[in-house]
Amino acid sequence: MLVLNLREERFEVLDSMRSLNDNNLRSCCDKIISGIKQCWKTHYAASNKVIDNYDLIDIQVPQQTNNHDCGYHMLLHCEHWNGVKMPLFSPKDIVNVQKIMTYKWLSNPNNEVDWKLLLGITSGPTI
Repeated sequence: MLVLNLREERFEVLDSMRSLNDNNLRSCCDKIISGIKQCWKTHYAASNKVIDNYDLIDIQVPQQTNNHDCGYHMLLHCEHWNGVKMPLFSPKDIVNVQKIMTYKWLSNPNNEVDWKLLLGITSGPTI
C-alpha cells in the first residue's frame, strides 16, 4: 500500500513482504508516485501543498509468512493505518481476520445475494 501523507509531507509504503531495499518495490513505488504527482498538478494546481519533494519512507508493518495473505494484510493496513502507528498482529491472527471480513462482506446490507441459499445453508448445525 502506498500512502500520500499530506500531514507528514511524505509518501509511505506499507508492504508485508518487502522493504524499500527491494529494487522492484522501489521502482514500482517511484512509478506510482510519479503518476500521483502528475495527477496532483492537474487536479490540485490551486492547492498550497507542493508534493514534488516528498520523500518515500518504509512504514514497519507485520510481515507475512506466506505468499498468499498479502490482500488481507493490505486491507488491515487500509483499515488501521492512521499515519502514526500500525497495530501489531501476527500471522496467526490472519485466519480470524479472514473469518471476520468474510462475515462482514456477506452480512453487509448492500449484499443482495442470498449467500445462504447459494452455499446450500438452510438451517443451523445439526447434532
